[in-house]
Amino acid sequence: MTGLTQPPSAEMKALADEHRQWLSRSDGRYLSNWERLYAADNEAAMAEASVRRRLESLGVVVEPNEDLDHGTSAPDFRCFAGGHKFYVEVTCIRISTAEKLTGVPKTGRFSGNYRPINLGVYQKCIAKVRQAATVDAPLLVAIGTWHGHAATQLGHKPFRDMLLTGETMIAWDMNTQSGEAGDTYLTTELRAAVFLKPNGDSDIIPAREPISGAMLTAFGSPMSEPAILLNPNAHYPFAPALLPSLEYGSVELDQTTKQLHTVWQKGKII
Repeated sequence: MTGLTQPPSAEMKALADEHRQWLSRSDGRYLSNWERLYAADNEAAMAEASVRRRLESLGVVVEPNEDLDHGTSAPDFRCFAGGHKFYVEVTCIRISTAEKLTGVPKTGRFSGNYRPINLGVYQKCIAKVRQAATVDAPLLVAIGTWHGHAATQLGHKPFRDMLLTGETMIAWDMNTQSGEAGDTYLTTELRAAVFLKPNGDSDIIPAREPISGAMLTAFGSPMSEPAILLNPNAHYPFAPALLPSLEYGSVELDQTTKQLHTVWQKGKII
């Protein structure tokens, strides 16, 4: 078993028992498989439980979707809202990975510089593309972590924007003759942009079209609402009206200036 503290807190035990009860209403193999996952990787197992609870709190009807008969890769949940079907695949950035990516230990005091968790989100999206290609409806990849500091980052707009546009940096032009520096300006690199990628020196093209959106989730933080990064070029676009209380972000490319702009709105994208 990895990750989460044992024995679990009262809150975590209640969540696990609630998830067991939910799974027990379906084919018994779902519960057996989840118990095996919990024994091997309790972070991943409890991430599934946390996302399922959050979806139900948003009024979504959630059903287990694991392929029990053929063993082929399938999203964790089949969901229904407003008469429409969509899928949710849960993936967890492990605490140990979040510590390495951010430079922040999970426990103890920390002061100093830290790095964003964005690369972990980006890598999780890449890993789910092949699985997402098998679905017949929109698919959201729910991504989160049990690392408290990293989970907090997922709720901050600057980090979310960089997941849409790439890493933002401060730059300036240098006069090689005089050594004088020009005015500073912001620039972005497409590294870790979840739904865009470079094509040559200057072109930007869509990426990871099988994924409809990335649902950023702070596991274990019921007061923190998820946010969804929409893929504007998804094979099956996700309709924000299905989860109208959440905030949605999308990226737009100005073809003339080649500048990227993010758009955020609750319940729908303009």
